[in-house]
Amino acid sequence: MVLLFHATFGAIWGVFIHNVYFAFILGFATHYLLDKLPHWEYDVKDLKKFTFKGIFTDLSKLILDFTLGIVLVLFFNNHPDSLKYTIAGAAGGLAPDFFLFVSLLLIAIKSNGPFGKSAKIFYSHHLNNHFNITKKTPIWIGALSCAVVLVSSLLILRLL
Repeated sequence: MVLLFHATFGAIWGVFIHNVYFAFILGFATHYLLDKLPHWEYDVKDLKKFTFKGIFTDLSKLILDFTLGIVLVLFFNNHPDSLKYTIAGAAGGLAPDFFLFVSLLLIAIKSNGPFGKSAKIFYSHHLNNHFNITKKTPIWIGALSCAVVLVSSLLILRLL
């Protein structure tokens, strides 16, 4: 899923759990649950090539996606007293993809030390956790699951 879905869903935990650490942990954990759903996501394959144009293009997508996710969380958050918890949940929801980004950079620069090996393990684990979209899976199923996650997350942030 794209970052804004993970951010908005992770933010929900801050509404219910007024503890920064637990909100972050639950946001982090549910990131992997969301990745098990059929979903749509954009590709950042150019990042692996480690060219200026590729990094600029993919970083632009990531920054826009991240910004949109945070803006939606802030706009729909109806709980000013729990804002720090909501942000902690959103940060937890985003953290696995941040680590994935760092892993891609380490793999791209061919880091062979312990960080490079850890990056390859994390990258492999992250990809293996994703829902395996086959050619038989209609794209509307992925779009529908993303829409349900986004709308329900924003409604919970706004109404509860």
